[in-house]
Amino acid sequence: MSPPIFKVLTLIISVFAILQISTAGDPDILTDFIVPPNTIPNGNFFTFTGFRAIFSPNNIVSAFKVLKATKVEFPALLVKIVS
Repeated sequence: MSPPIFKVLTLIISVFAILQISTAGDPDILTDFIVPPNTIPNGNFFTFTGFRAIFSPNNIVSAFKVLKATKVEFPALLVKIVS
């Protein structure tokens, strides 16, 4: 039989773990679905084609080239609905 102090410590740790999990979540859920102004949320809004050059069959790597996917190139990154 385990000592009572072990049971109490296990209970306390479990309670704190459950409280920590219950407070986790999306802190700003209202801005998740706000589309930037003058933008139509269609398939093009959620599709980034900038990295397709990597997988092109005629892609011959001669020098290192940086490809970016920032909010300028991919405006869907402003909203959090992109996973």
